[in-house]
Amino acid sequence: METRKNFRNELLKRSEVTLVFDGSGNPGKEKAKEVVASEFKAKPELVVLNGVKSNFGTNVFVIDALVYDSEEDLRGIEPRKKEKK
Repeated sequence: METRKNFRNELLKRSEVTLVFDGSGNPGKEKAKEVVASEFKAKPELVVLNGVKSNFGTNVFVIDALVYDSEEDLRGIEPRKKEKK
C-alpha cells in the first residue's frame, strides 16, 4: 500500500488522503474504510470515502478518503443522509 497524498486540513480538523491499494478484487466501501482506518490508526466511523477507482483489468485501486479527528467534527461538516419515509 502506498500513500499518494496526505494533506492535513487544520480548519476542518481532518486529513485528506489518497491511497493506492493492491488487492485481488474490488475492496468495496466497507473494506476500503477498514484499510484507510488501519493505515492511519483511526476508527472506521471517522472515515468518509470519496471514491474507489481502478483501471479496467488491473487489481490496483486508488482510494480517496477523509479521516476526521472526532465524531463531532464529522457530524458538523459532512451532510447527513436523508431518512426514507
